Amino acid sequence: MNEFEQHRSMVKDRARALMERDGVEALVALTAEDFYYITGFPSYFLYSRRTTGAAFAVFFRDPTRKTIAVMNEFEALAVDPPKDCALRTFPIWMDIDDPLNLRGSRFTGKRPIDFELDKLFAMLAEILCEADIANQKIGMEISTIQHFAWNSLKENLPEAHIFDSQPMFLEMRRIKSEWELNYLRQAVAITEKGIRDTVENFKPGESAADLCARFKASILSDPRSSLPKLNIISVGTDIAPRRFFDTVPAAPGSLVKFDVGTDVHGYGADIARTFCVGKPGDLARRTYDALKKGHDRLMELAGPGVSMKEMFFEVMEVIHAGGLPSYNRGHLGHSTGLTIEERPFVGPNETCVLEPGMCICLETPYYGIGVGAIMIENQMIITENGIECLNQMPRELVEL
Repeated sequence: MNEFEQHRSMVKDRARALMERDGVEALVALTAEDFYYITGFPSYFLYSRRTTGAAFAVFFRDPTRKTIAVMNEFEALAVDPPKDCALRTFPIWMDIDDPLNLRGSRFTGKRPIDFELDKLFAMLAEILCEADIANQKIGMEISTIQHFAWNSLKENLPEAHIFDSQPMFLEMRRIKSEWELNYLRQAVAITEKGIRDTVENFKPGESAADLCARFKASILSDPRSSLPKLNIISVGTDIAPRRFFDTVPAAPGSLVKFDVGTDVHGYGADIARTFCVGKPGDLARRTYDALKKGHDRLMELAGPGVSMKEMFFEVMEVIHAGGLPSYNRGHLGHSTGLTIEERPFVGPNETCVLEPGMCICLETPYYGIGVGAIMIENQMIITENGIECLNQMPRELVEL
């Protein structure tokens, strides 16, 4: 069994264990991330459109039933489903010609102008009826369903007991397979190279827009990297996140903060480092030193069985005592994987403990008006005996 097959086996075992625990007969994956997780292949239309019903997958508690993935016929051309997954298709507005008669059949009816949700959810109802569970407990990511889609869903499944399965999916995805961890390792390595390439070529007077362009060029030069998963770069005292990057040139003493990550096969990095153009000011230096003490303690504490809640409170005390008594954060880290920030969080209300196979990001960010942004963030895998830190870059405040 190769790593991908082991991953698929782990996903099914974890899903069915949780479904058995909660009395769930089927999970319907409607989001891009959960569709990918359940089927093993991504839907272009779910990732690009973020529209309920662009594709969906039905996973059954009954192990004798195959997972059923429903996709449009256009993107289904790229799919070679695993043996445990059946594929059903529907027509969309693109015409799929077959001039060489390679498929032997071709849709000749009137093509829709967009996704037809009523028909798609009628397909879902048919799938659940075939399994004789249309009136049973069915999980869907309710919080992600648009209102118009919810109305159609309820009309087509009037007797189903639908509950919000997003917490269950996040619990499922918390422990990563080796197949997943390898992509996360690659994402961090490519991201760190992007940061190094960007700062090693730094020129006086460059702006956040300049640095962003060079960072993206670096990560996207690697064929494994599909897009920036996270791309927040700030220069000087402009600390707010921006959709379009600032062009104000960096001045001597300006802080330069990277909070960035690339995407590899759907799995992303989320790491952060801070630099300074020349010598930092005294306030910036003292702030950085306090944050690093806190981050050092986070790294020391991380390991299997450690309470994420207790980590939070202890490290907040370290930062306060280290020179930032007013430091006030909602969390100091999070799980990561198919999305950048996933539960559980290193926060004051978290009941989870760290477990082997989790991939987490530990961070101590600071945003000071008139000072700038400072951030240290490492990504790591929790192991049986401790941690595997995926970062190689130093955590010092480096002068450019």
